Amino acid sequence: MCFDNCPNFILPNIFTPNNDGKNDFFQALMPIKFINEIEITIFNRWGEPVYRSKDPYFTWNGNNIETNQPSPSGIYYFKCQVHTLRLSGIEQLELSGFLHLVRGTRTIKD
Repeated sequence: MCFDNCPNFILPNIFTPNNDGKNDFFQALMPIKFINEIEITIFNRWGEPVYRSKDPYFTWNGNNIETNQPSPSGIYYFKCQVHTLRLSGIEQLELSGFLHLVRGTRTIKD
């Protein structure tokens, strides 16, 4: 039970940018509720940033922000500061974790 605004901002741990119309973007799971803004940075395994956004409705297609070339399959790390709207005002929440970018997946057609 929640007696305050109940912010909702959940990030998945895998996406497959293979243009099949399913799970093609790394983005927050809907619905997003009571979020003022975010600051997300996604890093490759060498700690280099490959994506940044301040939009809670961001959609990362797996391309590198510097080169706009597809980032390879693998494990990436993210840090995200979420500014939530609470009854007491704006509060900051920090999320961090790993995500798996999977390229080259094939779907089985009947």
